[in-house]
Amino acid sequence: MKKYVSTIVAILALAVAAPAFAANADNPDGCKPYGLFGQFSASFGAFEAAASQTIVEGDPVKFDGSRQIVIAGATDSQILGFARTAVTSSSAGDLIYVYNDPNAVYQCQCSGTFAITMIGTDVDLEGTTGIFEVNENATTYKPVKIVGYNHSDSVGANTRVLVTLNMSSLGHGGTGVHDDLAILDDLVIGDDVTIGGTLGVTGAVTGGSFTDGTATLDGSGNLTGVANLGATGDFTLGGHKLSQALFMGSFDYPEEDGSEWWGVAGAAALPASITAKACYINLTGIKAGDEILSYSIIGKSIEGAALTLDATLVEVALDGTESDPTGDGTNAITQIDSGLSFTAVAAFSAPYTVLANKAYRIKLLGTTAGGDSIVVQGANVVVNRK
Repeated sequence: MKKYVSTIVAILALAVAAPAFAANADNPDGCKPYGLFGQFSASFGAFEAAASQTIVEGDPVKFDGSRQIVIAGATDSQILGFARTAVTSSSAGDLIYVYNDPNAVYQCQCSGTFAITMIGTDVDLEGTTGIFEVNENATTYKPVKIVGYNHSDSVGANTRVLVTLNMSSLGHGGTGVHDDLAILDDLVIGDDVTIGGTLGVTGAVTGGSFTDGTATLDGSGNLTGVANLGATGDFTLGGHKLSQALFMGSFDYPEEDGSEWWGVAGAAALPASITAKACYINLTGIKAGDEILSYSIIGKSIEGAALTLDATLVEVALDGTESDPTGDGTNAITQIDSGLSFTAVAAFSAPYTVLANKAYRIKLLGTTAGGDSIVVQGANVVVNRK
């Protein structure tokens, strides 16, 4: 009996002494989607990679000056999102998929020691391709916000934290680096506006009054010496966001009899031995006042005999009549007539302003012979959004 009791006491002692969690594994591998708030899914888009890029899943990425995807670094405040697919020594225009929803939640390992008090903090990233981490102690560039942590981890070193994008290239999901405010075009102030940080103004400033003793506005429109700036009157911000790339992947199939264009894995496919059949990419993400600059068709063709693919952006009136919005034929791509992975671009001769009460879509017209096939993933439409 005494031996039985001693065994029970020993087991209980081990249970009390054992920690609730083992030490976290040190295994950084970038940021992966953890889901939307309350959900477990994250949307992604297809984009063009820049040349000479090596990017793996989980790496932070951003746009370059040509609106192509490059890997982001530790000093970037604004990123597009995190890579869903990889590219190695890419050629310009190679397809890469990116988790880019500004409302999504991502999981990423801390490079140091996490504390509960860090939840709600805007922080930096650090690392290189394949081993990016959250730098929980750095708050200079602030591309992400810590919103929680994986409760299967212990709180401490190498904890996997949950983050959201602060300054997404396609939409703001948090505060991010908003210390500096640059204003282009005319600024009209007629009510109270309080600004902490640096306010850079170019253009005319009219109405209201600046009420900070150290603030000065010089003849070039530069405001200096701002600590706390108060302004009266209405606040009107002009200008617009230039060259936004909007991915369009909503297809319309006017002929769905199994032998024409058909949907597969989110793309549109045309099988062999089809003559001059059309489907459409609906431009559902644009609005009246947008200026369309260009669009590009993304996909792949396999040629066994002879194929052609044409794409034309059309404006559709209420009666269904289609017309060329550019008026000069620059709304069409150069015909694809060989087997290749393609990103075919149509650049307008001048920005075209989207009208109200009009629909816009890209008409795809394909012809295939025996052994040919065409797959179109969608279109990137570049717009100035006012």
